[in-house]
Amino acid sequence: MNLSMEPIVKNKRFLILFVLLSILISCLKDDPRTPEEKEMDRQMGMIDDRKTLLGPDKNNNGVRDDVEYWINNAPEILNNDIKRATMWYAKTQRDVQMLASNKQRSIESMHELAGAYGCLSLVLREMNLPFDDDYIEDQLTIYMDNTKERHLAYLKSDRNFAGQSGRVHKFADEGCPFKLEKRYRKRGEKYVPKK
Repeated sequence: MNLSMEPIVKNKRFLILFVLLSILISCLKDDPRTPEEKEMDRQMGMIDDRKTLLGPDKNNNGVRDDVEYWINNAPEILNNDIKRATMWYAKTQRDVQMLASNKQRSIESMHELAGAYGCLSLVLREMNLPFDDDYIEDQLTIYMDNTKERHLAYLKSDRNFAGQSGRVHKFADEGCPFKLEKRYRKRGEKYVPKK
């Protein structure tokens, strides 16, 4: 009887070993973060909670902690005006995701996002940048839409906003809701060199 049971016992051991290895491999693959994001999380001592729509915001300023860390440490954030404009843009993007289920509020948040984009464009346009004008916005969008749920929330707000009009003057005027340290020309304003 022991002879006939030996292949079954070996198969069970092999099966158990296979299942344990499969579980281990699947656990290693569950982390969708890029190596750069893992390093950022390690340096911050926090992990972006990718299971929630909004993620962690320990200081309650409306900007997700990992995004705020990037803004505070990115070499492309050359001055305080760019930093504050980028923070406003990140906050409005998070609001767009948060309010996606409420049609009217998501439309309002998309208007606010357009204003934040106008402000960021204003402070970047005249600077002698070593990168493309849209680089900061593109990087921020990559960070903000880093899960399927966050991307789908943005798309839902975008669909709500489609065909809307009104308050577009905020983008055209390119005003910022904070005092800028430098003077920037608005679109169409004639350049007058300093004497």
